[in-house]
Amino acid sequence: RLSGKGSAVFHLLVALTVSYIALGSDRFDYSYPILSLLSIKEYFSYSYFILGMLMFKHRKPIFNLLNNNNIIGGCILLTIIFQTAMTLYGTQTLGYGAGLAILCLRTVELTIIWFIFHKYSTLCATSRFGHILSLIGRRSLDVYFIHYFFLPSHLQTWGAYFAEINAPFIAYLCAIILSIPLIAASLGTGCILRLSTFTGELLLGVKRINAKQIQSANENPKISVIIPVYNVEQYL
Repeated sequence: RLSGKGSAVFHLLVALTVSYIALGSDRFDYSYPILSLLSIKEYFSYSYFILGMLMFKHRKPIFNLLNNNNIIGGCILLTIIFQTAMTLYGTQTLGYGAGLAILCLRTVELTIIWFIFHKYSTLCATSRFGHILSLIGRRSLDVYFIHYFFLPSHLQTWGAYFAEINAPFIAYLCAIILSIPLIAASLGTGCILRLSTFTGELLLGVKRINAKQIQSANENPKISVIIPVYNVEQYL
């Protein structure tokens, strides 16, 4: 738990250290397969965990700051410029500052998206679009685990082609279009797997709730959502 400026600074320094170790390990994956097996480079995301905790703690002043159209507009413009520059020219010229630059850019991008969802209620979980996003969020494990089986063959060839013609925007657009049927297929397959208690628990970690647990939840006044009792076993 973060408390006080000193603790926050300490966690940020630890997060940056872990991120640079994760980025540095990427170049040794071929020499030391154990690094790839342990997914060391994925620890770069630890920085986002710490930043997310800090930003959520100070969300009110952040939202008040972003309510200024000049600030939010400047953030969006700078994000587009830096993202385009990094896509076209890479991060080699930044040297050891590349990791920090990527972290700052991604944090600003996520902050903008967070603010948009906060400001426009139509994107929240109460709307139809929000329900879809909420479903994808709840079933993110399904997408992460299953989407690999629906990826087109020779996908790396496509990436090399877009890199050769130097068309990052078209590549990004194609990736978005491709992700839609992938997510739909993954969610559909996940729903089928969840029909079986065995496959749901084994493959997707679905927690089973028997009839006694459901009845106990219904009788507990602290539970705000009433779960109806069925004759068949239910699971989340």
